[in-house]
Amino acid sequence: MLSREGELLCHCDMRKIEWYLGKGIATLESDNPPTIRLLFEHKNADELAGSAFYSQSKANRCVVCGECRHWLRYRVVPSCYRRFFPAHLKSHRSHDIVLLCVECHIEAHKSAEAVKRSLAAEFDVPLLPPKMNILTSRTGDEQLAGAAESSAPAPKAYTFTPGTARRAALALQKASSSMPEERV
Repeated sequence: MLSREGELLCHCDMRKIEWYLGKGIATLESDNPPTIRLLFEHKNADELAGSAFYSQSKANRCVVCGECRHWLRYRVVPSCYRRFFPAHLKSHRSHDIVLLCVECHIEAHKSAEAVKRSLAAEFDVPLLPPKMNILTSRTGDEQLAGAAESSAPAPKAYTFTPGTARRAALALQKASSSMPEERV
């Protein structure tokens, strides 16, 4: 992929090349090797100028042992910490993701979990978001304060994490009309 000025930005796969061409935001410069030129000034032009990291061709192999097959993406910075980073550090950058074979991925995950536990103990922070408890009526129509006085069924207690609540809210937004009434 070339910048608007013709500088090499990065190597990418055919799917990404086809996406840029399909959107009409790049032109095909060469078929062999497939090369596109962007028709716009990309956001990080100043940061990438002179950076050899993004313009190097990278082999699809485990960065630890060199295994050429059966690898997985591994995020170097765990998402539980990454979400607190400023926006410019959370952008989609490939240096935060490396390829590891299954065995190395297991070992890296074990090590990362040990580091997270150590940081949690050292700084007295929980590893997981706190769980929240709510009481809700079974029908959802009664006010909880008045539910105990009425003949409505007893409230049901739920324990969930903020992530679970977010996923449930998104599901309700997308598909509440097609969900069974008892699930809504």
